[in-house]
Amino acid sequence: MNAPYRWALLASLPLIVAAFVSLTHTYATTKPDGSTIVARIGRSLTLTAAPGRADAENTFLVGGMRTSAVRLLSRSLDMNMGITPYVARPLGEGRWQVSNAEVPMVGRWGIQVQAWRKGAWISVGQVTYDVPFTGTMRLVAGGRS
Repeated sequence: MNAPYRWALLASLPLIVAAFVSLTHTYATTKPDGSTIVARIGRSLTLTAAPGRADAENTFLVGGMRTSAVRLLSRSLDMNMGITPYVARPLGEGRWQVSNAEVPMVGRWGIQVQAWRKGAWISVGQVTYDVPFTGTMRLVAGGRS
């Protein structure tokens, strides 16, 4: 590789790294009333949990997923309790829903979002949240598990 091409590649590396980081970074917010948790994974994927409590049946909404199937994998990050898969039902327009998802106990939990692509489940993002004894779940700083 000659020198001008090497310099062009080296000059573009920060842009390539920045683009990759923006696609994989998770941003998390909570509505002011604490009723809904919203995580943004990359540029277009959203994961919403409502009401976001341990004492309720929660509904998870996934947005920005144009694929043939979506599932969520839930697991405790504090204890080895196995992985609970939740198959999402399509709502159309790249939106998916998991209803009646319960959190078995308090502590830190991870949710992994997977899409069915080319005959296999592919992980497209994950979030980490803390489930208190009372009140609403809180996304852990950075939102990653």
